Amino acid sequence: FIAACRDLAQRARSATDDVEHPWLVPASLPSSIDTDALFAEWPGDAVPIGLIDSVTTGQQPIWWQPDDGLLVAFGSLRSGVDDLLTTVFLGLIDRVAPADADLVVVDRSPTRRQVIRTIDRRHLVVDPDEPGDLVALLEVLEKPGPPDGQRPIVVIDDLGHLRAQAAVKAVLDRLDRGLTAARSVVAVARTADDAGPLLTAPGRHLIGSLADPDDQRRLGGEPDGPRGRCRMLETGEIVQLSALDRSLASAVSERLTDPQEGAQ
Repeated sequence: FIAACRDLAQRARSATDDVEHPWLVPASLPSSIDTDALFAEWPGDAVPIGLIDSVTTGQQPIWWQPDDGLLVAFGSLRSGVDDLLTTVFLGLIDRVAPADADLVVVDRSPTRRQVIRTIDRRHLVVDPDEPGDLVALLEVLEKPGPPDGQRPIVVIDDLGHLRAQAAVKAVLDRLDRGLTAARSVVAVARTADDAGPLLTAPGRHLIGSLADPDDQRRLGGEPDGPRGRCRMLETGEIVQLSALDRSLASAVSERLTDPQEGAQ
């Protein structure tokens, strides 16, 4: 329906010598956005992770770039904020060259870890329940960066669980320092406390639906809307995150076997 309306609007502009006519009321934010469709509509080097509900110009994309620093999405299980991680993974394949992405993934799901290991942009895949993996993560985070200042891109599916696995304060402090210094961090936090020092670190914070009402109030309230709808803590704007219409394994397999896909 949206595509048909845009086609009609374009034909109307063409019929009036391409004169732009402003919307009296901007288009409403859709309740769901397909990741592949969003990528196709907004090409470029950066990755569109969703649409912003703009009261002046209508829907606009919100972007993620590997050098943008912190991006934390707060939301309870099944709130849709973890769709962000899938979008980032696919965006790295589609739009970032392997030499430009030193990817470190921390994920509790064996299935998703197995899929990520097939991506040549990954540097380390961590099972947070394995002590040896946690040690390897700390070593990567604490390793001095190269002269050009490039640091790892760290993607974390459950920030609170990772911090809990650090167990003792000395290890937790090392982890928090490493994440703060990382080139780029994309993470999901189930509660406000899960984020630790990243809660107040400079960067972008997306607040979705949380299980604890106190957390929800603490982080600025809950926006009305469907799964994957968030509020940007810094600006108060509403964002609808994109979601994949099939499994991550299927989408990654398609991209890795299609020579036309991915950053070359």
